[in-house]
Amino acid sequence: MNMENKKVQYYKLVKNMDTNLKPYIVLPMYDECPNMGTYHSTLGVPHPQMSDYLIYDNGDIIFSSAYRDFDYVSFTNKANLEDLLKKEIIREVSFEAYSLDIELTNSVKGICEKIDCSEFGLDYMKENKEDYSEEDIRKEQNKLIILKEQLKNLHDKRAELSKNWLKI
Repeated sequence: MNMENKKVQYYKLVKNMDTNLKPYIVLPMYDECPNMGTYHSTLGVPHPQMSDYLIYDNGDIIFSSAYRDFDYVSFTNKANLEDLLKKEIIREVSFEAYSLDIELTNSVKGICEKIDCSEFGLDYMKENKEDYSEEDIRKEQNKLIILKEQLKNLHDKRAELSKNWLKI
C-alpha cells in the first residue's frame, strides 16, 4: 500500500495496540510564563485503545478519541501504519463514519450524564416525599423513561454504524 499518494486517512482501532507507544506530555511549568520551562510527564497520559482513531495526514500520525484527550500528547515510539494494517489492529473508515461515530459517542455520553442526574433527582425526591407531590415524582420518572429510550436509540444507531462502517 502506497501511503504517500493519499492525504488524510482515518482508521479505527478494532483491537488494542500490541505496541507501547510510550505516551507523554510536555507542558509549560508556569501558565503565566510559558517560556520559563516545561515539564515532561507520563502520569495519566492516555494510550490509544480499541475504538479510538488513528489519523494519517501526509506522513504524520495522530490519535483521536471521544473518550480520551490526546491534545498535547506525544509518543516516544511511533506507530507503524503498515504493521497495524497487517495485524488487522486498524481498519480504514471514511471521514463521514469517523465524524458520525465521534458525534454519536458524545451524544451517548451527554444522555448518560442526564440519566445519572435524573436518577439522583428521583432518588432524592423519593427520600423526601413530603417535599414533592406524586405528580412531580411521576414527571421525573417519565423524563427518565424518555432519556433511556433516547439512549437505546443512540446505541442502536452506533451498532448500525459499527456494522456498516467500512461501507460508509
